[in-house]
Amino acid sequence: MAGVTPLPDVSEETIAPPEQPRRWRHIYRIIAVPIVLLGLAAITLLLLDTRLGHRFVADRIAAFAPSSGLRISVGRIEGSIYGKAKLRDVSLADAQGVFVRVPEAQLDWRPFNWVTSGLDVRELVLRRGTLLRLPKLRPGNPDAPVLPEFDIRIDRLEIGGLTVAKGILGEQRRVDFIAQADIRKGRALLKADGNLGGGDRLYALIDAAPDADRFDLKLDYNAPKGGLLAGLAGSTSDLRLNLGGKGSWTAWQGALLAHSGGKPLAALQLTNRAGRYGILGLAWPQDMLSGIAARAAGRSVAIDGNGTFANSRIDGALRLTGDALAVQGKGVVDLATNRVDAVVLDGQLRNGDALLPGLQLEGAVFNATLDGAFSDLTIVHRINLAKLISGTTRIDALTQSGTATLSDGRWMLPLEASAARIVTGTAAIDPRLVQAKLRGVVTLTGTQVASDGLSMAVPGLAAQLTLRGDTARGGFALAGPVAARG
Repeated sequence: MAGVTPLPDVSEETIAPPEQPRRWRHIYRIIAVPIVLLGLAAITLLLLDTRLGHRFVADRIAAFAPSSGLRISVGRIEGSIYGKAKLRDVSLADAQGVFVRVPEAQLDWRPFNWVTSGLDVRELVLRRGTLLRLPKLRPGNPDAPVLPEFDIRIDRLEIGGLTVAKGILGEQRRVDFIAQADIRKGRALLKADGNLGGGDRLYALIDAAPDADRFDLKLDYNAPKGGLLAGLAGSTSDLRLNLGGKGSWTAWQGALLAHSGGKPLAALQLTNRAGRYGILGLAWPQDMLSGIAARAAGRSVAIDGNGTFANSRIDGALRLTGDALAVQGKGVVDLATNRVDAVVLDGQLRNGDALLPGLQLEGAVFNATLDGAFSDLTIVHRINLAKLISGTTRIDALTQSGTATLSDGRWMLPLEASAARIVTGTAAIDPRLVQAKLRGVVTLTGTQVASDGLSMAVPGLAAQLTLRGDTARGGFALAGPVAARG
């Protein structure tokens, strides 16, 4: 029709372009979210390095509550928490209150390196502090790693002019201490040098770098009774340690000498052959052991061991020979996870009269395989005794096998024991006491032994017994009904 403009053709090509801006808006939203989050994170980091942020950090430090009971308080932070800073009015406290006050501490560290290389402290200096009393911290978590799994770099840790209050040692002392640690990139360096006054002395050096063929090991430790080091360690006797040697990573030989109370404690030869360590010598435990351990060791213990140590794992063998017991172990101990991996133990009783008071054991041997965490062990074992004698009673060819477990500090030992013969000295019943069987579960908590369901059987006789005992005293008692036929 003349004078009429035709309508445009509406097709897919005509309506497609409006979709493009919508797609870009969607992409913008995706990109904007991480940008905003990064911006907020950057602002937060900047705010933390302000006066208000420093107060927030100090409050968080004070609120930190480890299981040991240690509390740290910082009065004021000056400088940058991301580099060099001064910490004013620092105090350390336990459950009984403050035990250390430090008016000023200098810190130079690289916190952002934690992500890539672990702890990185260039300098930490504590000046003119006062030790008011010895701390009383609670024991740490037994499941915590013995060694950390991250790298550590501490170029300088210094305690300068620390005053030890007169009430601690009976006299006022001044302590100066410098330490260094570098555990990373194939090197393990630990160095400490302390002048602690009153005869207390500590110098230690471990510098092991296989790639550089370097292995330095030195120790000079003197802790007189009643001194600062003895007090911190909870020791009631003198302790002197001297360690030294010469060589390199591929071939090193040294010695450790230890004395306590003026008497020899240990004399050990130490070796390192390209990362395989060896220890050989004697130890005299004196009064450092108690109970069964003391009786097994006796006056002296011969030590012979060798193995490797890498990535916090000990892989090797160790033989300990005491006056009453000889034990040999072989396997892997992981100090980062506090676990043992198929550690095999073989033992032989050398003096059957010494291990348990009131019991004489003859021809006793055992073998066991340990697996699991230190606090949650599983022990598959077998014990053979030629004879067990208690008073006028004798048990011949006694065997026990099974799987013992440790959990929450409590041992559980399922019994599957047998004996060829039991001799009581009573002619009327002794001929019947053959092929004896003993079953049940025995628990050991500390030194207390108990069982409420022991089942013993021999031909024509059965008993349901309750057991109570104390391994420290060597006293044991059985009670319960006995059924006998004929």
